[in-house]
Amino acid sequence: LSGECRPCTAICFSVPSRGADKRLSATKHIPQFEPEKKEPPLCASCGQEIFGPCMTALAPNSSCAQKYHPFHFICTYCTKPLNLRGTYKEYQKKPYCHECFYRLYSGHIYEIS
Repeated sequence: LSGECRPCTAICFSVPSRGADKRLSATKHIPQFEPEKKEPPLCASCGQEIFGPCMTALAPNSSCAQKYHPFHFICTYCTKPLNLRGTYKEYQKKPYCHECFYRLYSGHIYEIS
């Protein structure tokens, strides 16, 4: 465990992190799931159990948060990859990129080629 980790029951994996100078520095540990819970979370996109890295999105601080495999956090309409650092829109518990959200739900009709 790195110096930043505090003792917990989460199973972790290490990923290299980059310092301010963009060189690889110490690794950071990212919790995968808590073993005291009987089952790992289910991906909101594919419905499969998440044993590796897990993204929490769509109301992440509430009880109705959605969990995703990082590679399954995509726009519901165009399937463009989304990430938590960027912004995305949510409608009926589904993520959308800004472009698709405004095409579909802005009240205007767009031609999509």
